[in-house]
Amino acid sequence: MFDDERITITCGKIFRKGILIATILSFLFIILKSFTFINFFSVETLFLNTGELCIFFVGIYILIVGEFNDQFGVEKDERYYSEKFQYYIKKSKLFLIVSLLGFAISIPFFIRFPESSSVPVNTLIILLEQIGFIFLTYEFRKNSINFNYTFIDDNNKLYYKKVFKNILKLFIMISIVYLVSIVIGILICFDIILSYLLATLLAYINSVLILSTIYFIISMIEKIMYNEEEKNTKYSKGLLFIFLTVIALTISSSIITTYFYLVLTGIKEGPELVVLVLKYNKIERYLKYYLIAFAGFGFASALTYINKDRNSKLTVSILIFMLIMMACLNTVIPIINFIVVKNNEELVTMFMKTNLYIGFGLKIIFKAAMMMLLISISKFFNNKNLVLISGIMTFVLCIIGILLQMLQVQNWYLYSLSFNILEIIIISVFVVGLKVMNKPSALL
Repeated sequence: MFDDERITITCGKIFRKGILIATILSFLFIILKSFTFINFFSVETLFLNTGELCIFFVGIYILIVGEFNDQFGVEKDERYYSEKFQYYIKKSKLFLIVSLLGFAISIPFFIRFPESSSVPVNTLIILLEQIGFIFLTYEFRKNSINFNYTFIDDNNKLYYKKVFKNILKLFIMISIVYLVSIVIGILICFDIILSYLLATLLAYINSVLILSTIYFIISMIEKIMYNEEEKNTKYSKGLLFIFLTVIALTISSSIITTYFYLVLTGIKEGPELVVLVLKYNKIERYLKYYLIAFAGFGFASALTYINKDRNSKLTVSILIFMLIMMACLNTVIPIINFIVVKNNEELVTMFMKTNLYIGFGLKIIFKAAMMMLLISISKFFNNKNLVLISGIMTFVLCIIGILLQMLQVQNWYLYSLSFNILEIIIISVFVVGLKVMNKPSALL
């Protein structure tokens, strides 16, 4: 099989899997979101769910046509499978356009009927952008394929020219999508047109910035790492950039958490406390969004150097799965919290405790997986004492966390700070070891 056909088939399988995951998530999200509506069968509710419904139905359409549109009697050789999976590559663009269109159309209805739902219309699309960022990087690196494989070997100037050309195409596509939203919005929000236009403008800028940034970062890191492989450089600047960003985000989270805790101790109750909690939750949610995205991007990108090491590859898969789970929980828990409060206030305490235990367990498993990755690649480290020190500190902090749970210490600040410190320690050791990981002769 030719390399081009192999790449086409593999990319098609990746996009098919991505569309399937997004379709399933949209269906589950519709079910969850239905509990927050005042009247689920109203016209307003239908239009407020436009984004989720578009993702679900276009996903179902693409998958059904792709799997059941076989030509009977045709020999199923390499060319057949290449054409079959080329379909998913082409339809992935349609999937993105329809998904954004559904979200854009729902904006004017959310502005017109704000009391109909407590869940922002962009909640699912943001989650899918986050998961997509991690998933695509992981799948492409796992299969040793570059996202821009058709022009990755061009010189830097020509490469980035093509990258920005693709970003321009993305910009035009998103602009057309939001023009449709504006036309609909003018018709139904004519009396509150300024509020609508402002909301649409913010959503438009957000979509352009997030999607363009995701594509540019993937392209930039991909090119840096490709050039490094060609030159056999000592350090991986691409991975260094990603993990230093993760450390910076973790430190920022610790600083904000510390500030919030110190201010909180001086405010016992009242409107000031409510405002402070809302601000903190919003900032922390955004930090978690970027932290999870970059952590997933970093571990997936590391597959470039550890793809041939079986244990490391398995551990990275576990880490990616855990990060996607955390992303989903970070999105879903506030919605479940609203549903619980709405139906029975007595369940709030039980839900919060359950949420705390689940979060605690996920963090323990995630940190353990990070340590497993360090241990599995430690054989390539010149200084194995780094892993030993990191392991001891990890063990001590985990024991402290477990003791806090056993002693029923309800100080969320101690949990948050201890886990942030733990993450900084492990990733710092990972960063220090990058120079060894980047030696193909040792790993491959």
